[in-house]
Amino acid sequence: MRTGTRVWFGVLAVGMPLALWLVLPFLWRQTLSMSGFAGEPGTVVVGSCEEVHVERDSYQYTCSGAFFPDGSAVPAGTATLRPSYEHPAEGTRFTVRRNGSTAATKSTPELVLGTGFMVALATIPALAACYFAVMAVLGRPGTRYATGFLIGLFTASAIWALALLGGLVTWIVGA
Repeated sequence: MRTGTRVWFGVLAVGMPLALWLVLPFLWRQTLSMSGFAGEPGTVVVGSCEEVHVERDSYQYTCSGAFFPDGSAVPAGTATLRPSYEHPAEGTRFTVRRNGSTAATKSTPELVLGTGFMVALATIPALAACYFAVMAVLGRPGTRYATGFLIGLFTASAIWALALLGGLVTWIVGA
């Protein structure tokens, strides 16, 4: 293997985990927020809903209303609930976590799916970086960059399949 190629394998072996380290905290915060496990706790009282056409005979509803922080009888602005296939009546109360102007109810299946997706996504560059580090040290001729990514991709696919199964199980069990 040429010295230049070994250097690039070394750069990728160091750079990819560094990039992953920068992105993972953002993905984790998004996962917690979207699944209703992070944010300001409180209650949303539905004031209005908008019907959004999703597909042929399917609609989702985006509802918004007054947001009451936990322990407060005075609203602290408004919040928009994440879209749902259910159409709640005006005045319906939801226990939520608010981030900015968006509020989400707790959903363990969404947390499982989001965490699984994050781990699967992180697996690709992590395993590719390990492969690149080994190849930078060994310097085998004929080594391809794609091999590292394929190893990560196949492993990530297996992890994502497990996350889908876990999300389905938590949804069925009602956790």
